[in-house]
Amino acid sequence: MTIRERAYRSAHRKLWGWLADNPGKEKSDWPGWSFKGGTYPCAYLGCFACEYLRGMDNVQCWVCPCLTGKGCCGGCFERWEHAKRLSTRRKYALLVRDAWPAPTPDGQERD
Repeated sequence: MTIRERAYRSAHRKLWGWLADNPGKEKSDWPGWSFKGGTYPCAYLGCFACEYLRGMDNVQCWVCPCLTGKGCCGGCFERWEHAKRLSTRRKYALLVRDAWPAPTPDGQERD
């Protein structure tokens, strides 16, 4: 995992960890955004995985580090977005947070 990818993955985890702790809020409410006084510039679609891909040449969503056969973040993003109960939003925010795989100890990508 490159330094750039580690930075985007870290930001992704911070955003979604905050959303899990604040299930009644939206991505745009995160205090980490620069327009909210934080240090992170706006990300494409409010998503650090999407922003990470935008910085690469000719890369599409199908190579997103959070994509699984069930869709974006294993389908958890869509479930989070449409959930009505706060406990359900928390559950899916944690799953989205963890959807971007951690690097292996030797720095190689996971299968």
